[in-house]
Amino acid sequence: MEIYLKNCRIYSDGALSVADIYIDGGSFSTVESFSKDIPILAGENMVIAPAFCDLHVHLRQPGFPHKETMVTGTHAAVAGGFSTVCAMPNLIPVPHDLTSLQHQLDYIKNYAVVEVLPYASITIDQQGKELSQIEAMAPYCCGYSDDGNGVQDRDMMKQAMLAIAATDKILAAHVEDNSYLLPNGTVHSGIAAKRYGLVGMPSETEYLQLERDMELVRETNCRYHLC
Repeated sequence: MEIYLKNCRIYSDGALSVADIYIDGGSFSTVESFSKDIPILAGENMVIAPAFCDLHVHLRQPGFPHKETMVTGTHAAVAGGFSTVCAMPNLIPVPHDLTSLQHQLDYIKNYAVVEVLPYASITIDQQGKELSQIEAMAPYCCGYSDDGNGVQDRDMMKQAMLAIAATDKILAAHVEDNSYLLPNGTVHSGIAAKRYGLVGMPSETEYLQLERDMELVRETNCRYHLC
């Protein structure tokens, strides 16, 4: 299908510029003038940009289809201009070995309409007690995360970083020191908590574990992403 868009904003080389766009099927190009008898659309409210990649999404299949599905999540990605998404491992079963990861890979193969790169878990069932099959899953995942759960034990996190560093994959960490969690805590202990009478979590919940992880990154040379 051919379309002519006038006065689009184009994002290229880190900046926005205005131009007219000719679209023919799956390709497009900028043009200065056009004479063909095809639909002409006003592009003032459009931004033309490379497709986006989201490094942290929740496509909750298998396990939680009432929260999200591979179909709804990846169609939402298309609508937002995302061609690649990286899916967190808070699933049932948690992808901690090749067998459990395969369940997620099957959903991706059968239902995804964009590229989906799965995270495998750092520890078995995201419980922080025993390492997942890091090396075995490396060819099939984009990285490792216990998303929603901080790895509490320092030695366990160091083992994880060493294993993940050997794969050259990313460790995407949810930093949360459980010893600072408060019953019924909902938000950070700040202005909003005081204003609405909410139980606020202290900053130490996050920054102390991040400080620990930064020390371990220097020791292990693990590629580290803070969620």
